[in-house]
Amino acid sequence: MVSNSENSNSGLAVIVLQSEISGKTIGRVVGIDSMTSSEMVLKTDYSLSKLPTETTIHIYDFENKRWDMQEGVIVSCQQSDNPGNFILQVNIHPLELDKEMFLTDARILQIMEQMDFFMSLKFFQLLPHNTIWAVLSHLAPVTFHEGDKIMTQGVKGDGVYFIESGGCYIIVEKDGEPILQATRRKGDMVGVMALLTDEPRPANIVAATHSQMWRLSRNCFTLLIEEQYELREFFISFACERLESDGVLADLAIGKYMIDHKIGYGAWATVYHGHHMSLGRDVAIKLLHHEMALDEEFCQRFVDEAKIIAKMQHKNIINIYDVEYRFNMLFIIMEYLDGLPLDIMIKKKGRFSVPEVIDIIRQVCSGLAYAHKRSIVHQDIKPDNLFMLKNGTVKIIDFGLACPFGSEHIEMEGTLQYMSPEQIESYPVDGRTDLYGLGITAFHLLTGRLPYLDDDLAALREMHLTQDIPDPRKFVKETPPGLAEFIKTCCRRNPEERYKDADAALKVLERLDIEKKGAHGRPVIPHNMVSLYLFHEDEQKEEVTRLLEEFADKVRTLGMNLKLVEFDLSEAKESSIFSA
Repeated sequence: MVSNSENSNSGLAVIVLQSEISGKTIGRVVGIDSMTSSEMVLKTDYSLSKLPTETTIHIYDFENKRWDMQEGVIVSCQQSDNPGNFILQVNIHPLELDKEMFLTDARILQIMEQMDFFMSLKFFQLLPHNTIWAVLSHLAPVTFHEGDKIMTQGVKGDGVYFIESGGCYIIVEKDGEPILQATRRKGDMVGVMALLTDEPRPANIVAATHSQMWRLSRNCFTLLIEEQYELREFFISFACERLESDGVLADLAIGKYMIDHKIGYGAWATVYHGHHMSLGRDVAIKLLHHEMALDEEFCQRFVDEAKIIAKMQHKNIINIYDVEYRFNMLFIIMEYLDGLPLDIMIKKKGRFSVPEVIDIIRQVCSGLAYAHKRSIVHQDIKPDNLFMLKNGTVKIIDFGLACPFGSEHIEMEGTLQYMSPEQIESYPVDGRTDLYGLGITAFHLLTGRLPYLDDDLAALREMHLTQDIPDPRKFVKETPPGLAEFIKTCCRRNPEERYKDADAALKVLERLDIEKKGAHGRPVIPHNMVSLYLFHEDEQKEEVTRLLEEFADKVRTLGMNLKLVEFDLSEAKESSIFSA
């Protein structure tokens, strides 16, 4: 097949030849590489042995959507650079109607009649004009009656179908039950996903009514995707749209993993919930957006991130299990996390209590210490990249900006609100760079706000370079002096004045944690206590419970302990509601 380059004289044609055996006329779809008033260079997969050969040539006018006719003589047939393709040299002569060869090939006639339909499809619109011949010459018309099974779930894909008329149902079989996922109509394609992923078909395709379709073989489809960039881009976008479509998602196998449903959408990737087909383990499957997947540099960075994380095994760092690559669709298989990122939690509940902040930052610091021992700097520590599971475990995620110790970057990399002065000024980074982001994060979690508030990026940059962060006790008076000093030390503008490494910072946090919980790991009970009695009727119980839950949340954010006990005065019975 030819490259994407084409000139105004390139295009599509059908040549009519006289069969040497039957004497009947046969048609061949060919590509026009070049054309003048006197000669034409054609490309085909058909070899001619008898030369010269008279031919009638039907040339498709893409602008006016019609077929024009010429006559000529094929004077040479040579092997092209592409195996299986041949170059035909044709001398054009004036049209003589008495020499016209009438086409009787039903399939070719049908293709010529349906050119308006083919050119209405995005698939054909993206092909260079002198490449369309390679598709049309391999298309075969097929007819299905209502109820006919066009494709079978679990069977490898062998072709793509273009629906000319009628339609079909996409039916997924789950646990023995058929589930209607979607319908496809005139102009749609079916069978693409199985070919793009090279996995068994994810669903049954059943004709909804009498349907006329055109089938393109697997081999031809694969060759086109590999050689035509625009077509490859289209199908990656097409696959992403199908995966992100509403309704029941057909089980789609990606290597050893099965996609179940979409769980998130970000700037760079879409994330799906899935499972390992043999182990049954829940996983998250991250699909890089198609526009990113086609950017080789960005794509490589995405893979590099996966490789970095995959080498680390720590309870406070997300696990990467695998990387799967299908026709420029990049899938990263990772640990499934059930919980919320900290930035969402701050928006939902407001600031965290002192014990919560100490516990979170201690876990993050433990993960950073592990990464730093392997000379990896995260470079983007912030609440968005810290994920809390339902059991309270905190995981560091998104190592997209990770780099080795001593790296320098001409362009600032990171999130400016949490970025260290050395990152801003493109100086070498090390573990202390992450401690700066950790300190800003601790300040944010504790106070519910950032230390530097300015929408002007230039002003924000200057603040990081010239101003010390404010004391968090200015905003949360009950902040222990030790925690306030920890945050300020992490955020020193000069890296030499911060903790020397994450291990040193972790020791401080562990001491703060013990002080807050007591020597035996139990919360320290303050010496002061307030009693509160609330009397209510039975029908007010639901409202009272909601009021007390809100009160308990507020108490917890202040770092206090609360015990709520309910008394049934009619039966003199006591029962505990909850503690905070």
